[in-house]
Amino acid sequence: MKIGYKIIIVAFSAYVILSPGRNFLEKYQNFKKEREVETNEFLKNFKTRNTNFYNDTNYINSIKSFIQKDLVAQEEIPTLSTEPAIEEEEITSINSGIVEQITENAVEVTTVKAIEENKNGVEEKKKQEEQKKALEQKKIEEAKKAKKMAEEKAKQKKILEQKKQEEQKKAKEKSQREKDIDSILSGEAKAPKDNAKYYVQLGVFSSKANAEQIAKKVGGNFVVVASSLNSSQYVVRSNPAKKDEIERLKNSVSAKNLGLSPIVRAW
Repeated sequence: MKIGYKIIIVAFSAYVILSPGRNFLEKYQNFKKEREVETNEFLKNFKTRNTNFYNDTNYINSIKSFIQKDLVAQEEIPTLSTEPAIEEEEITSINSGIVEQITENAVEVTTVKAIEENKNGVEEKKKQEEQKKALEQKKIEEAKKAKKMAEEKAKQKKILEQKKQEEQKKAKEKSQREKDIDSILSGEAKAPKDNAKYYVQLGVFSSKANAEQIAKKVGGNFVVVASSLNSSQYVVRSNPAKKDEIERLKNSVSAKNLGLSPIVRAW
């Protein structure tokens, strides 16, 4: 019976001794989980923090509140007589390590963000410069195209003006030629003086070869000369002589029936 009581007493004593230890371990594990959750909650928005975040009053107060809460939790943890108690200096060291780690992580995240922003800024600037260069090149090409079109337009205008001038010149020459022919054929001339000389005119031709053929066909003293009114026309006439001689020459040509209409003109 004594042995049974001893076993019961020993088991009860072991339960009493180990029960605080189990409670301590459970509380410590719960404390670690809570701290991990709080830390993750605290760090989840670090990627969007601005440059002066660590100097912000809210951040400093949050750190202080976190440390105070951690200290209170540490004070509530029971200690076992079989294990050494956690000293206040060690708790402070742990808390300082946590703060330093959080700060390092935040600085690293901020640095990475700054590098990415700087890289994006450089790429954006490079893109803007390329767009500006492309726009300037486009303006140069458009200016060249406009200049070429203006030159082509001026060239076409000049060609049209030259063509118009040539047509006007031809029309003027034609009109003058027609007037000259009409004047020659109609016998318009100033009234000759009594001592003036005369010649027989057989016709006016635009072809020198035709004019020479007519002069050769008639024979005598007929010659081919360029018209004094139009150098592109040729006159078949006799050499000048007195009026009575010229009249006889005219009658002689008419008698040959060569299909000509000789006229007497003053020299």
